[in-house]
Amino acid sequence: MDFYIVTSDSKLFEFDKEQVESITQENITRHGLLVDTEVSDHQGDMISFITTIEIARIKEGTVNIAEPDRLLTFKGKTIYKIETPGLFTFGVTDHAVSVMEAMITLSQAHAYGAFNVTVKEMGMVRLPMEVSPVEKYLEGITDFLTSNIQ
Repeated sequence: MDFYIVTSDSKLFEFDKEQVESITQENITRHGLLVDTEVSDHQGDMISFITTIEIARIKEGTVNIAEPDRLLTFKGKTIYKIETPGLFTFGVTDHAVSVMEAMITLSQAHAYGAFNVTVKEMGMVRLPMEVSPVEKYLEGITDFLTSNIQ
């Protein structure tokens, strides 16, 4: 294994109680989850990712979610220890990209699990989430790996 998880933590950051409580099974189709994951810190053999999950509502009269109303923001942080020395210092290699993709997927899984526990405890309707397409992160992965070449 190229890495292992050191810790994972999460927190509810912003919350519009009135708006979130108005979500019902009948109107849930006007709501969705916005998910983003990025590297928050990388030093030596440690790397951390922040995953942000937001409940958003499509604004009335619009057909897309270009700029939805954000009703709740939840963040998860996952810290990894890299077991393979220099893994991210050789540039954009297939192996380094694959490891970054795996860490992003795991970070999202941890955050979504904690998000679901929080939402359930709040008595809210739960929204499904799919793992974000890796293509969404390839540019960021490439930029990260390029900036760490030694």
